[in-house]
Amino acid sequence: MSSCETGACTLDTVKDIYNAWSQSGSEFKYGYSGTLDSKIKEALSLVHPEITKRFYGCGVAVPEKLQGQNVLDLGCGSGRESFVISSLIGPHGHVTGIDMTEDLVQVANEYIDYHKEKYGIEKTNIEFKLGYVEKLGEIGIGADSCDVLVSNGVINLTPDKKAVLAEAYRVLKTGGELYFSDVYCSTELSDDVRKNQHLWGQCIAGTLWWKKLFDMTKEIGFSEPRLVEVAPVPICGKQYKDLLGDARFLSATYRLFKLPKKTSAPAILQYQGDIPGCENAFRLDVRNIFKKGELRPVDETVATIITTSRFKDNFKIIQNQVINPFDYLDELDAGGNRPVDAYSVE
Repeated sequence: MSSCETGACTLDTVKDIYNAWSQSGSEFKYGYSGTLDSKIKEALSLVHPEITKRFYGCGVAVPEKLQGQNVLDLGCGSGRESFVISSLIGPHGHVTGIDMTEDLVQVANEYIDYHKEKYGIEKTNIEFKLGYVEKLGEIGIGADSCDVLVSNGVINLTPDKKAVLAEAYRVLKTGGELYFSDVYCSTELSDDVRKNQHLWGQCIAGTLWWKKLFDMTKEIGFSEPRLVEVAPVPICGKQYKDLLGDARFLSATYRLFKLPKKTSAPAILQYQGDIPGCENAFRLDVRNIFKKGELRPVDETVATIITTSRFKDNFKIIQNQVINPFDYLDELDAGGNRPVDAYSVE
């Protein structure tokens, strides 16, 4: 009897599932976002087929502006995203992939030199380590040591999701970001679903009710999760439809930031259009899309995210939202939008 049959799957059970899957090399079916940056698409096209066919995630969890960043890939598998990131971080950046599946880490290490040559990288800027994402300290990942963390389809597979998020918070620098894609549910799932080993392997049985993510991250100290994009995950098999009932599933990409205790005041932000791949607009989340040159008022949280993160140099920041009406009139004049005179004094 498996541990899935007696309760929620354990790490050993999940490891067994993925060891068997990785050895088969059966490619997981997934879709790409229509907004994927051209440089990321190009880097993906150069990933070796032996790496790609062992990928088991959803979409692409690679955020913007990674040049010079120290990046940690949680649950890197065979290293697809890690290799893509290595092509974006430049000579002063570094990416470390962590996975508990020995076969996948071995495959990833075998193709480091291949991707170094494909991407024209002079000095190796990538490494892979065998370990657990809940126990990063055991493999030498120190507190406040990482600029960016990424993860794709991993956290929902872990029995102790809060431990993973707490470790992520510990190793991030202040202003750092966890950018991750995962599958979420519209409601709490029954014990019968949680015990289904096939649904664990399909990233369904381990999903969080999406509202619980907000509770967990608040308790740990992260900023409120910021939704970047969503994609539906339909349940097609009749036996699973019957078991899951009205529960709905989707893949969501979120940003979490480790912010300082003291927050910024509300501000007006003006995006400068200089983040590579985001020359016309930068999408922080689905509700905060900054067009180049546009003045956009934001609340304390968004102001703090921008002023403390790697994006701070890409925005003109007006900390006080009190607007000088004469400055604003001059702005309208300069743009050829001078209002009609209210009246004139003759």
